[in-house]
Amino acid sequence: MTNNNNLGIHSSLNLYISDQAYVLTSATDNQSQSLTINRKDSQISLSSPGPPEKFDRLVNNVAGLLGIIRLMKSDYLVLIQSARKVTNVFKTAVYTPSKFAVYPISLEPNLSILENSDERYLLSVLKAHLDHALDKTFFTYLSKTHPNDPEPWNLTNSLQRQGSITKQNKQADGAVSDEQQEQPPWKTSDDRFFWNKFIQTRFIELASQPNGNQASKFILPVIFGFLEFKSAVIKGKRFTFGIVSRRSRYRAGTRYFTRGINSEGDVSNFNETEMIMTTFPPNYNTQANGPTDPGNGRSFVKAGFVQTRGSVPLFWTEINNLRYRPDLKIIDLPESLEAMKAHFDQQVSIYGDQYLFNLVNSSGYEKAVKDGYERAVKELNNPRVHYTYFDFHQECKGLRFDRVQILIDQLHDQLVDQAYFFQEFSAGPSSNPASKVQKSVVRTNCMDCLDRTNVLQSALAKWVLTFQLKQAGILEENESLDKYPDFMFLFRNLWADNADGVSKSYSGTPALKTDFTRLGVRTKKGAFDDGVNSLMRYVKNNFMDGPRQDSYDLFTGAWRPPVSDDPQATQPLHDQHLFKGPYDHHLIQAIVLGFVIFLLIFISATFTQKRSLKLAIISLIILSLITRYIFQHGMEFVNQPRLKGSTTNATRHRILSYNGPSSRIFQSSQHGRTKINFDLFDHFVSLLSTNNHHHLNPPPPHSSSTAAPPLSSSISGPNQSHVLDEDKKKRLD
Repeated sequence: MTNNNNLGIHSSLNLYISDQAYVLTSATDNQSQSLTINRKDSQISLSSPGPPEKFDRLVNNVAGLLGIIRLMKSDYLVLIQSARKVTNVFKTAVYTPSKFAVYPISLEPNLSILENSDERYLLSVLKAHLDHALDKTFFTYLSKTHPNDPEPWNLTNSLQRQGSITKQNKQADGAVSDEQQEQPPWKTSDDRFFWNKFIQTRFIELASQPNGNQASKFILPVIFGFLEFKSAVIKGKRFTFGIVSRRSRYRAGTRYFTRGINSEGDVSNFNETEMIMTTFPPNYNTQANGPTDPGNGRSFVKAGFVQTRGSVPLFWTEINNLRYRPDLKIIDLPESLEAMKAHFDQQVSIYGDQYLFNLVNSSGYEKAVKDGYERAVKELNNPRVHYTYFDFHQECKGLRFDRVQILIDQLHDQLVDQAYFFQEFSAGPSSNPASKVQKSVVRTNCMDCLDRTNVLQSALAKWVLTFQLKQAGILEENESLDKYPDFMFLFRNLWADNADGVSKSYSGTPALKTDFTRLGVRTKKGAFDDGVNSLMRYVKNNFMDGPRQDSYDLFTGAWRPPVSDDPQATQPLHDQHLFKGPYDHHLIQAIVLGFVIFLLIFISATFTQKRSLKLAIISLIILSLITRYIFQHGMEFVNQPRLKGSTTNATRHRILSYNGPSSRIFQSSQHGRTKINFDLFDHFVSLLSTNNHHHLNPPPPHSSSTAAPPLSSSISGPNQSHVLDEDKKKRLD
């Protein structure tokens, strides 16, 4: 039988650099073939073991190959230059990158490549994404050090999925089949959570060829999200407790630029969160007869519980336009039901029955999302999709977040039947079958699928963990975790860290309401921190998220550069303003500069020794006019994504520009608009823009001329219902 270690991924690489090629070799296995990347044509091939005969530079101890990505002028080799070990679970070491390295494959000098402004921008967002991913990506090398070790843990899979893969590929006598011996880690990885799969595509193609199986040892799947494990003790009994959140690479993005669903059934901000408990001790040793715990010979346990979160699966978006509360638009396309069906069909096939917990508000701004979701689920009429609404802010008003227990109590029987994954490892070379498997999943959402979702997920996790610890013999039947404050401190902080990790990836800031998650109560300091984080979200979501969205689209393949080298075939990047007006970037910059200048004049005229009431009043009036103008044309001042044609932007643009029957559209009124008429000021700016347009910045030749409908347009027709204002509300029929 072939040792499963042969299926593992090289844990240390040497990189040989020359004008002809980049050559990667294993630093620990001199019998494995090398990987060669030709710098003239970017072709990838396997070559004989060992270093090349000629090379100009050697980089030792590279932690892993992340992939190859094509930009406008060159392909780039992306490596994990170094990594640090974060934990050891089930005899599997888990790592996170501590440094990335990016090498241009083109033979052109770097300065020549970077003369292209598009290339500079793409390279900058790629490096920004890698910097952002430093503490959010995790991987294992998936190799055994001993035949009786547990199967190496592929982080893209939950414990239950991992167990199913292992079971399906074993023969009746317990031996590993030939088919299993040939299954490299990239083949058994969950496609949704294989974060770098797009930039590993060429290596996967090579590994799929008849003589390319050795390339599999270079293909390192990583997850993007959160991972943390802690040692815990209850009544002298030690166990390990941890959380893994896996973010889907489909429809990945930022808070306001990715909402809802696409035509393929992918939803934004989809995360699978798994809580894991194991009694494998830190000093776990592998003996010839299997896993043993020196001193007492007892068996070990591993248990998991999976929850999911994801955006409401409708075609909807929030239009960030400098207002604190963006405008909301929902459309009911002919394929809306098919998209939702595709989403839930996939979820049911993976997890079983879906228990949908919807936490959005039942009134005000969010009501249209609630009503649209309920109407769509009812129309879907899938007996395996179970919808429950919980008005979080109404039920938990007065900072009583503990009242989410009401929802758990309401669905007690269904959640008990849902169960969790639980497996006991007896002494000997093989483990017992899982005594429990999770048969369904709770899918929670609020508007962002962040703060309210975090509170409910942590409460449900605590409820399930109590059952798991009782089954493991750590808690007595009538005991509660609240009896052990030291453990609850660890539990709450781990879930709060997870909430922050998921939130930073989507909103750019830590989660809100984490004082309750950490302390079990709401505090004044927590409320203050929430205010600060809300302000930071406003700034980042309006002025910083364009490039961040581009970085997600570039890395995951939602946007791909043209393959032709013909300059005529190259679509230049440009600011993809979805609301088209007679304005251009230079004018926008001039308006912002004017605001800053008159602000300084106002400060000088008001607070310095040379005070001037007349100058202060004039500058204040001009500041008011400019501020009014900026907010009235807010979308022109928002930092928009620039990658033309990305699938993410295409879905959003389709929603914004949709002009179908009014009965199929919901659009909120423009919050924050005043009724003062500034037509004269608008007319002046429009004339200024028209007169200078050709001198300042002619429109890109490939830009779309389709404009979004006016944001103030109201719903008309026989099916109209109420405009979502504070006093008037409209919802989609």
